[in-house]
Amino acid sequence: MDYEILLKDLEENFGRDPFKGQNTDEELTQNDIFSFLLSTIDGDIPVYLSWGGLFLYSIAVPITSLPINLSEISDFNVSVDPSYGYWERCTNEGSPEDFGLSLPGENLSPEFLATGIPLTSLRDYRFNEEKRYIEFPQDFTQMFSLHRDDETRNMCRINRNGDKEAICRMSLNSRHYIVTIKSEVLFAYLQLKQCVLVRVFDCMRSKGGNPVWTKFERIERFDKTNKIFAQFQDNPEDTYHCSFIRGGQYIGLDRNFIWEQAKKELVYVPDDRFCDFICFDWKNNRITSCNCSEKTTSNYFEPKNDKPFGTSPVFFKPEVLDKYKNRPDVYILESRSVSKIDGWELKTFDINEHGQVHSYLCYLAHLPYEEQLYWKSFNEEPKGPISKRAYETDFEGNWSDFRNPDEILITQLERLKSEIPFYHSLEIDAIRRINRVHTDNEKEWGDSLLLLDQIVIESIDNSVVQSLANKLGCLDPKLGSIKQLQNIFLTLGYDNAFLEPLSELHYLRSKIKGHKQGTEAKEIINKIRKEHGSFQVHSLSLLSKINESIDFIIENFKEINTAIDEKDKDPRPERGAV
Repeated sequence: MDYEILLKDLEENFGRDPFKGQNTDEELTQNDIFSFLLSTIDGDIPVYLSWGGLFLYSIAVPITSLPINLSEISDFNVSVDPSYGYWERCTNEGSPEDFGLSLPGENLSPEFLATGIPLTSLRDYRFNEEKRYIEFPQDFTQMFSLHRDDETRNMCRINRNGDKEAICRMSLNSRHYIVTIKSEVLFAYLQLKQCVLVRVFDCMRSKGGNPVWTKFERIERFDKTNKIFAQFQDNPEDTYHCSFIRGGQYIGLDRNFIWEQAKKELVYVPDDRFCDFICFDWKNNRITSCNCSEKTTSNYFEPKNDKPFGTSPVFFKPEVLDKYKNRPDVYILESRSVSKIDGWELKTFDINEHGQVHSYLCYLAHLPYEEQLYWKSFNEEPKGPISKRAYETDFEGNWSDFRNPDEILITQLERLKSEIPFYHSLEIDAIRRINRVHTDNEKEWGDSLLLLDQIVIESIDNSVVQSLANKLGCLDPKLGSIKQLQNIFLTLGYDNAFLEPLSELHYLRSKIKGHKQGTEAKEIINKIRKEHGSFQVHSLSLLSKINESIDFIIENFKEINTAIDEKDKDPRPERGAV
């Protein structure tokens, strides 16, 4: 049962407080308990419940430990906070004589439950924001790579597509406790541990007031086919009516059922869905639509056929990269590849002279089907050939000397971090987010200016720059970091023009992204469009100029230290010397 549907079902059928006599005559029959148990053995399986008058708890019991008489489960005794511990034996005089290990389930009864593994343990630590929390067996969490998710408080993992997947969902509050486990993961655990899931349960209901017990006869209620065994106790009186049911359910005695369910987790079944893309079929010299599956493409070693090669290029509008550029917390967009963190990867792409992003059928086939659909939505016919660099590297098998300005800038900034002291706070992850503007979109261009300014300008430690200026005797406390740097190099005899691109970047960022756009910002945008034709061209131009400025800093920084050293070697005698 889906978790949200389960919550709704519990609230509708078990949400009434039995201690306030809110239950109906139909509910007092407890006939719905068995149907609830049978409806919750797939999807999000509840393994721990405390909801209204309903209680449920789960133990994974080895198959070899099960009793002949399964009905003895009706007389269970469990603890919701089982844990490892130790016991102590003392002498008659009270001195410690021996110690030993106690296991989490050894106090459970009937006796066969003590051999099992409680699936949940309720822990309590009053210094936590959420004072109570759930622990799971360590072999279970490690086996399925589960981690506690800070955002949802659930136990989650990263699936094959790099997405967060909630495996154990839970809610602990003043009204109820609920913990569920995804069926395929739970059954895989039972298969690997050779265990059966035993869910013990009880449910108390009342009508007319607080339950008062005067009759204690218990009636057996069994569903032997579905391995549910319980005892029912009914207590009708003139002014009130209460009832109670208590028992257990065995899930997994049919090992074929467990194996079939476990295979959903343990046996990987690849997705056989693939998209059609418009591509340039250079094998047959045509533009055509072709499915990217290996079954519909060919390679150099196959007999002659009309199938396009898997290396047939596919072309896309540049906006296809926007999603990846805008979510650096989810995707890694590099100059020629894009990947989802801990998930899929498109091994190669490039951009041709017409601004089209292009890759190949064989690499698109490696994307999840949903991601293929996304790329397909930007697919278009080629406006020209693939990039010169892609031809050199992908078809000639040569290294290409060509690098775009954004790729050069990343390398330069990495050098800055390691070689220039006032750039020590540069973050490598932030540096690698740098990308040139791919579209003629004002927002993308503005966001690029903002990111560049945050990395190139705001990362400068102005206290270090001021210290250097002070040692050279040219400190002006009123100046910002860039102006202060220009002052330093001016003192060394260099022209301010070398660092002017950095000032230009900061100016553009402040006017375009720093404030609400006004007349001045619109004039700047119109001027840039008039001079450069598009935001893409301006981006490449600005990146190239920033590279020249950074190269200037790297190549000439030694002169700053040399000048400081020379200043420290003042030949004048100390005051008062003869």
